[in-house]
Amino acid sequence: MIRILYSPLLQLHPRAFRERFSDEMLCIFDEVPSTREGTFLFYDASRSFAFRCLFRSNLWIFALAFFIALIQAYIALHPYRGRPRSFACR
Repeated sequence: MIRILYSPLLQLHPRAFRERFSDEMLCIFDEVPSTREGTFLFYDASRSFAFRCLFRSNLWIFALAFFIALIQAYIALHPYRGRPRSFACR
């Protein structure tokens, strides 16, 4: 079942990568005994494809800026609950 999705995912990779590694990756995928390991291989191939697209197209700059903006928004909008102040002198 997952092989139906795994093979086209390998075709999305760049040509040089496909020519060098796709046959070997399909062979390894076919030799995996369970669907759990097959799911991991599918995850690994999709992660690899995402990183290749992200870093080769310089989209990582926008992804990093978006991530930093999310952190800043969280800090700015998060209510501060500090230690309650006591006005009594000890």
